[in-house]
Amino acid sequence: MNERKILERSIEDHQAAIDKAKKELDALKVTYSIGDRFTTTCEGNAYKSKAILATNGKPAVVMIELASGLRWKRTIAEVKDMDVITKEEFAEICRDDNFARYWDNRKKVRV
Repeated sequence: MNERKILERSIEDHQAAIDKAKKELDALKVTYSIGDRFTTTCEGNAYKSKAILATNGKPAVVMIELASGLRWKRTIAEVKDMDVITKEEFAEICRDDNFARYWDNRKKVRV
């Protein structure tokens, strides 16, 4: 093999490694999606409530309390992609409430 081909092969190998690392890094980003389920502590830790991230048919999502079926504090937030909701978009949905995810709907696993 001549030197040029060796260098081209090296570049290809490195690019493949970079692409793999980028994919793994993307997988580590915390995102949310429609169907994820959460718990939150309400009214001075008096009780825990469960909620699900849902859509109203638009590019907007809402948190629905499972016990009542009502919107959580009437908060509706627009998002770019309902299957990949960023931390920032999720913070807009939750406002001042602290939600802990217990079901990741995209991965179909308990977290």
